[in-house]
Amino acid sequence: MNNTREIPLDAAALTSRKTALEWFRETLRLPAGNAENLDALFDAMTEIKEDVALTADRQTLVLLAASSFSFTLLKIITRAADENPHIHFLCR
Repeated sequence: MNNTREIPLDAAALTSRKTALEWFRETLRLPAGNAENLDALFDAMTEIKEDVALTADRQTLVLLAASSFSFTLLKIITRAADENPHIHFLCR
């Protein structure tokens, strides 16, 4: 993971569908038109070719788990990490 880009999850940006999808598009540098919905976000994440580590500390995880939408995003991240060897999800 030497050349892995580490990206801390932003709990404030991941509380609503619109801001979360925008955050992922910008942060993961997804092509325009990708990640217009959660299914498309998952598909785009499974196609990422650069090594990326999405990280979350305990406080961020607690905040994300408190919202059903944000919790769904956590599940998408973990599923994408399971399917794409370039995506890593690290809890610190």
